[in-house]
Amino acid sequence: MFAGSQVGLADGELLSAFLLTVLLSAAGFTDWHSRRIPNRLILLGLVWAFILNSLIPLKTGPPDALAWRRWAAMGEGVFCSLSGGLFLGGLHLVPYLLRGMGAGDVKLAFLIG
Repeated sequence: MFAGSQVGLADGELLSAFLLTVLLSAAGFTDWHSRRIPNRLILLGLVWAFILNSLIPLKTGPPDALAWRRWAAMGEGVFCSLSGGLFLGGLHLVPYLLRGMGAGDVKLAFLIG
């Protein structure tokens, strides 16, 4: 990159993408090796996602914004995370009920969403 050019992702988005890559790599390795995705890994990912999606809007908002606007941005980040998780997890619930995949795959899909 040239000096002075900006990266396409904000700092929080870059951190989020990096943590998701690490989490998916660990989940893929354990799933391939032992055919299981540990609940501790899913829980760690949910904690990361909640922290990042609730704090990044507060950090990136305008510094002179009213407090309620910053809290509204935090709520919007959490709402978007939950709705995306429920959508993607719901899509993977049908193959799980038909015995096509395991519960760990559904939980991981919820986390990715």
